[in-house]
Amino acid sequence: RSENTRNKAIASLQAQLKTFAEEGEIKPEEVDAIFNRISFKLTVEEAVDGADMIQETIVENRDAKVDLYNQLAACVPSDVI
Repeated sequence: RSENTRNKAIASLQAQLKTFAEEGEIKPEEVDAIFNRISFKLTVEEAVDGADMIQETIVENRDAKVDLYNQLAACVPSDVI
């Protein structure tokens, strides 16, 4: 939810993709294509804009989940899965 957190997530994903390529899990030439299919947003609203389905992977904390679901209810149409 901050620029710093987003930058850490980007760096982490890049490192993981590099490791997957080094270990033969993916082809080295696939790294950029995989990375480019992922977007990083700072707000819930930005993250779910245009989504047909949302899968949450938030920490297993009731209050955090309730807060997230309240945010989602306020910004997505009722037909979003």
